[in-house]
Amino acid sequence: MSNQIFPALPGIAIGVKRSPVYSTLVQGSISGKETRAAFQSYPRYRFTIPLNFVRKAGFSAQTIYDEAATLNAFYMQHRGQWDSFLYPEPYDASDTAMGFGVADGATKIFQLQRREPGNYTTVLGTFPVPTVPRTNLCIRSQTIASWTGTNATLANNATGAPDGSVTAGKITDTSTNAQHYASNTVTGLSIGQTYTVSAYVKAGTLGFCYVQLGTSYVNVNLNTGLMDMTSGAPYQITALPNGWYRVSVQRLAAATSEPMLIGAYATTGTFSYAGAGTGTIYTWAAQVEPGIVPTEPIVTAAAAVTVSPSYYPGTDGFEPVTEPAPGINLYINGVLFTNGVDYTIGAGGVVTWTGYPAVGAVLTWTGGYYRRCRFEMDEWEMEQIVNMVWGNAQLKLISVK
Repeated sequence: MSNQIFPALPGIAIGVKRSPVYSTLVQGSISGKETRAAFQSYPRYRFTIPLNFVRKAGFSAQTIYDEAATLNAFYMQHRGQWDSFLYPEPYDASDTAMGFGVADGATKIFQLQRREPGNYTTVLGTFPVPTVPRTNLCIRSQTIASWTGTNATLANNATGAPDGSVTAGKITDTSTNAQHYASNTVTGLSIGQTYTVSAYVKAGTLGFCYVQLGTSYVNVNLNTGLMDMTSGAPYQITALPNGWYRVSVQRLAAATSEPMLIGAYATTGTFSYAGAGTGTIYTWAAQVEPGIVPTEPIVTAAAAVTVSPSYYPGTDGFEPVTEPAPGINLYINGVLFTNGVDYTIGAGGVVTWTGYPAVGAVLTWTGGYYRRCRFEMDEWEMEQIVNMVWGNAQLKLISVK
């Protein structure tokens, strides 16, 4: 297994093709029913590298460069498909603040890992693929009855939630002329950091609600899905099936703890109204998290919950970084640690910490990496790659595990 790096050739065109490759067994029956088995939790990659030109010294009096010799020697050293090498792919060869674990207080060894960026869609909305651990600071996120009701009675498991479970809560007003809401104190905030507060809400007998953290709020008409009032902070309203909306608003924390409110009201343009004791809205999956984008719900009980990102939601895999480049930096909760003192990075990108990172500590890394690849052929026509063969020559590489 060679650690030689694929040569940088001036004739490589911009349009290098990269294709993720999975392996799936498909077994079909006469009836047409299929059974499938996935053999890989993360893909290999195939690279097709177009060569605009490769020159051969001595081919003519004007040819003094010799990329052909460099490429031929590299191919011969690796005996075609036999030996692997390191390839610095042009599309994705580094990451910044990429999460690779959440400490449990009893583990020292972690695998460097990464995920492909992008978005994914579930019945709960469209979310960015997580690249760092995510935290929900709102405790008792799906048990609204354990919150504090102000001029409101609160009930758990009152109706079907967006995920199909009967876990959505209900807020019912009281016969008081005032604001009617459920509140929950959110702790662990960092002053000056931006957070996103969100909740799924649905009209009951009342058609308006608000979601609030501190003094940042957005009011929503649950019959139309339109904003009714706002504090001026950035907000988002996402429509979902069965009358549900996910409502979120950003908050620049002014204290280490601030109240989260989910409230109901009856008429546009006002928080307060004279309740009848029968006015209702439904709510589910409250969340307060660092950042400006609401992510997939994290269920909490009596404490905040931090989850480590997976490669893609719905899979149990991630893509290990087995060939980190020199100069990788590792962080715990955003604080830089020292290689050789606080940790070592061994073969295959395995990190061993000197001590045990504290429970709940977020582990991230920044730096570059290579793909371990091999040639996909045991023979090639040297004629194809020698001396300015414009647009005809291609090299094919495949990554190895």
